[in-house]
Amino acid sequence: MVQAVPNRAASEVLVCKNVVVAIHRHGPAAPAVEGQIAALQKLAATGARGIGFLLILEQGAKTPDTETRRSVDKAFKDLGERLKACAIVMLGEGFWASAVRSTLAILLVSSARGYETKIFATPPDATLWLAGQLRGVENSASLEDLSRAAKALR
Repeated sequence: MVQAVPNRAASEVLVCKNVVVAIHRHGPAAPAVEGQIAALQKLAATGARGIGFLLILEQGAKTPDTETRRSVDKAFKDLGERLKACAIVMLGEGFWASAVRSTLAILLVSSARGYETKIFATPPDATLWLAGQLRGVENSASLEDLSRAAKALR
């Protein structure tokens, strides 16, 4: 089941069983990030374990400001062990997109997190990985569920 959450500016959020799926078309502005956090917190309030997060960043999306990054870090820490995996898709081709994905990967490796995180170039690669990370979680979104959710946002 894919459930829509109200549109926030140039971003959208869907909840697909135990996974929050979000897209940022121009950059994660504070209201859009607040929508993601609210969706994650609502999912956690249901008692869900093994929560996943799939973030799709369209080419040219800007990085969030310091305060927005802090609010995301706090929200993810508050989720604790309930957050199992985070897949980030940085869309785009060529050297620039590859360099941005590499930089993101280096930043993620250097920060201690209690959940698996991986950077991808395409939604199909991300949904395949995320479905695998959530395998065995009760009532988890399937690969097909995640693929439909990602397509619905694009």
